[in-house]
Amino acid sequence: VFRGGYGIYYDLLGVEFTNSDQAGFSKQTNLVTSTDNGQTYLASIANPLPGGIVAPLGAAGGMLTNLGGSPAFFSPYGIRPYTQRWSSTMQFQPMPGSVIEVGYIGSKSVDLRVTREFNATPAQYLSTSPVRDNNTINFLTQQVPNPFRGIAGFEGTALYTTVNTSISQLLQPYPEFGGLSASIPAGSSWYHALTARFEKRFGHGITAQALYTFSRNMVAKTYLNPTDPGLEHVIATLDRPHQVNVSAVMELPFGRGKRFGGSWPGILNQVAGGWSLDAIYTFQSGAPLNFGNMLFTCSSYNQLQMPHQSLQEWFNTGCFNTVPSQQLEDNLRTFPSRIAAVRSYGMNITNLSVHKMFPIHERMKIELRGDAEGITNTPNFAPPNLNPTSTAFGQVTDTQTSQEERRIFVGLKLLF
Repeated sequence: VFRGGYGIYYDLLGVEFTNSDQAGFSKQTNLVTSTDNGQTYLASIANPLPGGIVAPLGAAGGMLTNLGGSPAFFSPYGIRPYTQRWSSTMQFQPMPGSVIEVGYIGSKSVDLRVTREFNATPAQYLSTSPVRDNNTINFLTQQVPNPFRGIAGFEGTALYTTVNTSISQLLQPYPEFGGLSASIPAGSSWYHALTARFEKRFGHGITAQALYTFSRNMVAKTYLNPTDPGLEHVIATLDRPHQVNVSAVMELPFGRGKRFGGSWPGILNQVAGGWSLDAIYTFQSGAPLNFGNMLFTCSSYNQLQMPHQSLQEWFNTGCFNTVPSQQLEDNLRTFPSRIAAVRSYGMNITNLSVHKMFPIHERMKIELRGDAEGITNTPNFAPPNLNPTSTAFGQVTDTQTSQEERRIFVGLKLLF
C-alpha cells in the first residue's frame, strides 16, 4: 500500500497572534538611585523620583516618544506565516500478522516572525580579531560627556541624569534610544525525516511494535550578530536525529481459558487471572547545546566530540580558550549558536503497566491498573556547564528533575 499527502497551513496574524506595540500609550518611570556607583545618591525616601513621573503622551510625543528607552514598534509587513507539509509511506506485509512501513516526512515553514534589532553598534566598529581585541573594547567602552543629559523628553531615563555615556552608545544609528526592535516576517524552518515501523501480532494475545525515526530539523529565526544582513542557518533546538520506540502488549497466560490456571476456582481466577502487561521503551537523541560567544581554538567542530564521553568531560573543552581575561567582547561573532555534533543527554526511558478488568455487571466493569514510569530509574542528565570561565566547564553536574525519578501509580477506573 502506498500513501501520500500534502497540506498547507496558515498561522494566525494580528491580535490573535501577538499584541501590537503602541509606543507612547504606556510609559515606565525608572528609579535612578545613583550615577557614580553609590558615592552619592540622587533619590531619597522623601523624593524617590527626582526626575519626576513620566506620563504617557499617546501620539502627542511624535518623534520624541520613548526617548532614552528601548521601544519596539509594530512591523507594517502583515505577511501570514505558513507551513507546507508532505509525506509518503510504503506499507507491506512480509508474513501473516505483520506489517512493515517505510516513510518520508517533510515540512517547510516560511515568513516566521523574528525580532530584528535596528539600533546595534555598526559592524565596522566591532572587532574581527580571532582573539580578544582590547583596543576595540577600550574604545567602545570609553566614557564621554553625555549629550542628552537634561534634555526634555529624556525624563525618567538614565540618559537624562548621567554625566557620561559610552562611545558605543553614541555610535548606534539612533543613539537617543537604547534598543529599537520590531518583529518582521523573515524566518524559516525545515524538517526532513525517514521513518520505519515494524508490527507483529503473535498468537496468545501478544503484539509487538518497533518504530525508528531519523530526522533533521533546521531553522533560521535569529541573527548571529544584530547587524548581519541575513539570519543564522543553524540546527534547531527541537532537532532530535534519532528516536526509537519499542512497545509490546501481552495478555499473561494465567487464568481460565489461558495456558496456565484453566481450572482455577473462581476467587483465585478473579485475583490472579486475566492480567495484561504493557511495556514501552523510548530512546531519543539529546538536544543540541546552546553555546555563547565562544573563543574556539580547534580546526574542526568535530573535534569537540569525545571518544569516551563522561559526565566529567562531556565535550572537548580543550577546543576553547578558558582564560577569563581573554574572553571575546565587542566582536563580530563567528562561532555558531548550536552545533549538531555536540548534544545534551538524550532520553532513555522504560515504562511498564499491568492491568485487569473485573466484570461487575453486563454493562459495568472496573479496571485495576498499576503504572511504573521510568522503572529502571535511569537518570536524565541536564546539559553540561557552558561557561568557559567556570571550573565546571564541560561537566554535567545536575539532572532534569522533571524526568529523573521512578514514578509508580495505582488506580481504579469504572467503565459503564
